[in-house]
Amino acid sequence: MPLASRTVDLRLYMRVAWRFRAIVLPGIVLALALAFLSFVRVGFAHGKPSLAFRQQQQWVSYTTLFVTQRGFPWGRSIIDTSSGSPTTSADTGSADQQFADPGRFASLAILYSQLATSDPVRQIMLRHGPVTGTVEADAILSRTGLSDALPLVQIAAIDAKPGQSLALAHRVTDAFRTFIEQQQEANAIPPKQRVIVTVLNAPLKPKLLAGRSLTVPIVVFMSVLIVVLGVALILENVRPRVQAVPSEGPEAASASDALRRTA
Repeated sequence: MPLASRTVDLRLYMRVAWRFRAIVLPGIVLALALAFLSFVRVGFAHGKPSLAFRQQQQWVSYTTLFVTQRGFPWGRSIIDTSSGSPTTSADTGSADQQFADPGRFASLAILYSQLATSDPVRQIMLRHGPVTGTVEADAILSRTGLSDALPLVQIAAIDAKPGQSLALAHRVTDAFRTFIEQQQEANAIPPKQRVIVTVLNAPLKPKLLAGRSLTVPIVVFMSVLIVVLGVALILENVRPRVQAVPSEGPEAASASDALRRTA
């Protein structure tokens, strides 16, 4: 569309809106009010009006857990996994500690990421109060481009407020480690054969995961505004403004002369 046509259309809409301003101005106020109410909830608390956002923000705090065993096998250059029985030291005559295949801990990290969000862990958390947020967990993958998992589990605690997200991260971490220890005790696993879950990174400062969306207020405002302008345009077509057109030309002059002669 040419620029001149757009300018003419804009002037036409502005003229129609100004002519029916008694309808358009209240319509704009109504659109703003409805958009505001779609974003904020108005209530009364203790006899006083109160405002509350209809949508909640989402904050997340991350915790990283390390799945390993006693003796820190990751500090050894050679781990003998060929024999399942302990080896005996010639010097001391005592049994040396056996280390599992490092790949097993990566597999356990995948399994533990599912256990961290399981019902038994949630039941342990509920002992210390209600759980308002959500918990997500996943094994951390290698950054070398491979899809291999590392012996690391990342837990994400999501809640509506930063403090609640941080507290939830601490609670789920403690509850998950308690669950693992309880299962090891219940099944009489020797301490030297137990998997250890240590906190590699404590719950970090919460980050904003999702803010409040303005989509709904914008849609409400634009919808009401379109309806109001549509009503104004309909009224303009039904009741067009009549303008006097000056009569010019020979026909007008002839009619004027005829009137004079008749008079």
